[in-house]
Amino acid sequence: MRHKRLVGLACAGVAAAASFALVQPADAAWGDCPSGALCAWTGANGTGTRGQVFGNNNDLSIYTAFAGAASVYNHGTQCTVTIWTGRSLTGSFQALPLGYVWNLSGTPFYHHVYSNHWC
Repeated sequence: MRHKRLVGLACAGVAAAASFALVQPADAAWGDCPSGALCAWTGANGTGTRGQVFGNNNDLSIYTAFAGAASVYNHGTQCTVTIWTGRSLTGSFQALPLGYVWNLSGTPFYHHVYSNHWC
């Protein structure tokens, strides 16, 4: 499975000066995210403890992998997922297109993926 790469993806709600890069990692590390899920890992490039959620979530802070997220992967089946640094879709947000992965180090989302919404 090939993962897509996006450089400079930024949304309103995230400082305009920030440059967030999505990377194309080794397939093996990201391969354990089930289809249809938003996955988060406590390490970069899909390493460390993995957590997964399906559907919209207002409080991901209760899950270790999202509260300590260092990388994420939209392995959904049909659309973009938006993640927020705050509970109940508050704080900084970022749209993560279908099939994209993102290392969070150096961003407001590092250890703060606290809610999500699909499409």
